[in-house]
Amino acid sequence: MVPEVAYKKIARSIKEEIIKGRYRPGDRIPSENNLASTFGVSRMTARKAVDSLVYEGVVIRIPGLGTYVAEGAKHIGNKNLRVGILIDDLADTRGIALLAGLTRTLLEFSVHPIMLEMEEYTFESIEKKIKRLLTYGVDGLIFPPKVDLSQSKFFTRLIDENFPIVFIDRGLEDLSVPVVESNNYQGAYCLGKHLKEKHNVKNVLFLSEEDLIISSVRERFEGIRDGIGRDIDFLQFSNLEYALLEVVRGIKAKRYDTIAFCHDILAAAGVSFFYKHGIKVPEDVKVTGFDDRRVAQFFYPSITTVRQNFDKMASTAALFIIKLLKGDRVPQREKIPVKLIIRKSCGCK
Repeated sequence: MVPEVAYKKIARSIKEEIIKGRYRPGDRIPSENNLASTFGVSRMTARKAVDSLVYEGVVIRIPGLGTYVAEGAKHIGNKNLRVGILIDDLADTRGIALLAGLTRTLLEFSVHPIMLEMEEYTFESIEKKIKRLLTYGVDGLIFPPKVDLSQSKFFTRLIDENFPIVFIDRGLEDLSVPVVESNNYQGAYCLGKHLKEKHNVKNVLFLSEEDLIISSVRERFEGIRDGIGRDIDFLQFSNLEYALLEVVRGIKAKRYDTIAFCHDILAAAGVSFFYKHGIKVPEDVKVTGFDDRRVAQFFYPSITTVRQNFDKMASTAALFIIKLLKGDRVPQREKIPVKLIIRKSCGCK
């Protein structure tokens, strides 16, 4: 008998494990390095085995995350599954990247995304959109929450009934829902440490339109504070112009040498406002943002920020909802790595 080709043996072994139920749709199979070690072959051979399974539609590769068992819908009651997606700021790179990553990954598992855009970012608006998605027969939900969403009895009832829900980009401490978000604390800590070691900043103001109950806001605030190694001020606003007027007064009175904006859009608005009132960045005050949206790179001066991997965040959130639809458990919190991006607004050349 002709011996079985090595890569075919590996592929057959993975299929057998799927049939036995060890790997279910949405589960990650071992990496190519692990397969090579287990079967005593080269990584090239292991890759060829995985390639053959991808070609057959048995598994799918998700860049940056790994290889997963495919065809989720066929193994969940033969039902055409639908997931409702709520995304804000679709005109921005963040919203586009989140929607693209969610849609691509869900479709890989034969789960159909149904998307609605958030026109108003209030909990009443979100509740209305969720009710509309439910009339479309969605089996799960993915969206970034609003701070007062816990006031919605309708939504908290969905949670109590174990309706599959995944928060993306941010979480709420008072709601027990799985969250996929960036490692905001780590990125902000590196940013604060840079400001301290390279620029010796002392008086920092953190500016946000949202409350510290939002996990991403709180972790960015605490990360910068801990990275600098001293207390910093926090200002939440409902009217940006009034808030920036207060900030201008603080800068001119030498109360602040650095303004850390919660995200890049705010930072760009702040820099423009400062110039209008005779304050130069970074000569008179240093400015930082967060997200690394396109505006941060092309603004003048270019904005020092923290880059989020929105595509990986979205793919992970989609995998979470697929597992919940199967009745599997997922981590309560998943942190996606970030990267510090140094530009001119902090004073670096």
